[in-house]
Amino acid sequence: MRVVVAILSVALILLMLTEFFITFLLPRRVKRDPRIARQFFVVAWRPWRAVAARMPRVGADTMLGVFGPLGLLFVLGFLSAGVIVGFAGLHWAERSHLGGADPANFANDLYFSAGSFFTASTTVGPAGGVAKFLQIAEAGSGFAVLFISIGFLPALCQAFSRRESAFSLLDPLAGSPSTAGSLLELLCECGGWQ
Repeated sequence: MRVVVAILSVALILLMLTEFFITFLLPRRVKRDPRIARQFFVVAWRPWRAVAARMPRVGADTMLGVFGPLGLLFVLGFLSAGVIVGFAGLHWAERSHLGGADPANFANDLYFSAGSFFTASTTVGPAGGVAKFLQIAEAGSGFAVLFISIGFLPALCQAFSRRESAFSLLDPLAGSPSTAGSLLELLCECGGWQ
């Protein structure tokens, strides 16, 4: 049983860290899009948009504008939780190898794993050398996720700023707020259909 749990835990950790790498680090599209992030946005967008459609226009615009940043935080939290659960499974499997693990104590392993991921705390340390290695690996992955996420924010803000600059250039042509209909009307009046 412990071998199966260990293999599944390693697979979960690798999947979550790969998705994190593809979602947050790669500056261009890769042949394999991030599956977890894409699935979240596909599943969550329709109900979010349906709720926004029932709201007044200003509230709906605000709600639709919040979806992207909130979704990004959710994806980050989901990937981090997956890494924590994966390391908790490895801690449980390692303890069961020593004969001290039972399924009821998985909650303790999960608590220990979350503490290692977020704080790299060593106050209540693991017993064996493998467990210490797992704790160090988890603390390193926690710091990597934190630092990469912090480093991703300036790039995200720059992309948003470029997008807003492009929209502000449309104001003289399409009015404020810019709409596709007013831009088409202006092009029709100027003979700019080509």
